[in-house]
Amino acid sequence: MSDLDLNRLLQGHVVLSALAAFSDVPAWNLPLALVGLVLVPQLGDGHGAESVRQFVLALGGSVLLDVVWFVSHSTHGFVRLVILLNWLLKVRFLPLPSV
Repeated sequence: MSDLDLNRLLQGHVVLSALAAFSDVPAWNLPLALVGLVLVPQLGDGHGAESVRQFVLALGGSVLLDVVWFVSHSTHGFVRLVILLNWLLKVRFLPLPSV
């Protein structure tokens, strides 16, 4: 995945998180998306790779938290759709395990 793809993916994550923030949503999505938006341009830097690795680990943990939150809370249908789309963007960002 190129840097442009990652930036677009994270920009979409930020927009969806900001839209969902107007309702009762997981509080960690918007800050996590903003951190990713700052860290991805540093990927070419030697220290940036470790920061991005830690971000991906945090993002993976937030995917699990999102699933728990999604099951245990009830919100408006549009907000649930935005949260689900946000979750799908997160899953797309995570690296696939090699088989």
